[in-house]
Amino acid sequence: WVNLGGARLTRWDFRGSIAGELAILSNIGTGVTFPNLVFGYRWVTVGAGLDFQTPGFFDGVFDRNYERDKAHFVENEEGELELVSRRLELAETEGWLYGWNNSFDLRVPGYVRFSTKFRDLYRENTRDERFALSIENEYQFNDYITGSKFFIEQKNVIRIFQRRTDGEIWGFEFGVMPHHTIELEVRYRERYDDKNDNGEIGSGETNRNVSANLIIDGNWWWREFLKWRKRRKEADRR
Repeated sequence: WVNLGGARLTRWDFRGSIAGELAILSNIGTGVTFPNLVFGYRWVTVGAGLDFQTPGFFDGVFDRNYERDKAHFVENEEGELELVSRRLELAETEGWLYGWNNSFDLRVPGYVRFSTKFRDLYRENTRDERFALSIENEYQFNDYITGSKFFIEQKNVIRIFQRRTDGEIWGFEFGVMPHHTIELEVRYRERYDDKNDNGEIGSGETNRNVSANLIIDGNWWWREFLKWRKRRKEADRR
């Protein structure tokens, strides 16, 4: 995987850049997303680019589903688990892939950030659409809530928010600060895996995950402990 780098121009409130990515698999299948043009003005940034991929290359390399999809189990009609590998799919992947991608980012500093990414890919008679959206609140309503975020990534764009699809990911996260030295970040995520490969997400095909991160300013508490101990000693002397 190679980042092709690029050129960047900034003048007054305008920003512009040209960049790209290159990935080569062990079977010499190659994917290129270039050029990617990104332009921004103050709070708004928009981008667009082109995708080219040779036969024997899987477009999922450029999204977060690749690690899961490259080798996973599916349930056949007899209820038995079968290992499905991207190596088998790559061997049968013929024809060049062409497509394009775009992105949009709106950020009002200290208030909200809204981002979308879309990739539309064609290989012979097949079409693959991938869409991602995130909304992040940066405004601190009070001293206890530090921020929140909602995100979703889905392959079937037409049915977004209507039907669960294989590989779809969505979730939210938020932060709370019960004390100025304690911050708790909580993240909830759901992912759908079509284990029996029937095109529907049924019972047992939803993976849920909850994670939490607790940050404590130990230096402040240690200083408070030393102050308390000093006061105790002074009180005992009296």
